[in-house]
Amino acid sequence: MPSPGGASALPQALPLLPQRASVLLPHGIMRLKVANARDVALLEAVAGNNAAPNAFGLVPVLAPGGDKDKAGDAGESEGADADTPDVTAGDLRGRAGCAARVVRLYRSGSGGLTVLVEGLPYGRFRVSGDVERRGGGGEG
Repeated sequence: MPSPGGASALPQALPLLPQRASVLLPHGIMRLKVANARDVALLEAVAGNNAAPNAFGLVPVLAPGGDKDKAGDAGESEGADADTPDVTAGDLRGRAGCAARVVRLYRSGSGGLTVLVEGLPYGRFRVSGDVERRGGGGEG
């Protein structure tokens, strides 16, 4: 069984996908619906990277307005929407997340994606250091 410091260790930097629907745990499976252009580009790039593991980080954030109760309620609906265009890089710093891989990616006619993701073993992490949001439609 691989150890946290072994070959399965996480890279120092992962692309991050903020998500307000629910929490992904290691070995867990989750379906995400994504329509935001920046998040679609991130997932397409990760899924198309055959040279390295298609890993990225899912970071749960509070519902708009910062209401913790709303964040918990949002996770109860199946196929929750992962788009969080109102999240800034500073909102992610210090938050815990889980590294994930794309299992299956489905394109919708509207340009969005439905993605099946799996939490990686030893995938838990805490966002630290500089956080940079990239891609189209991002913040300034």
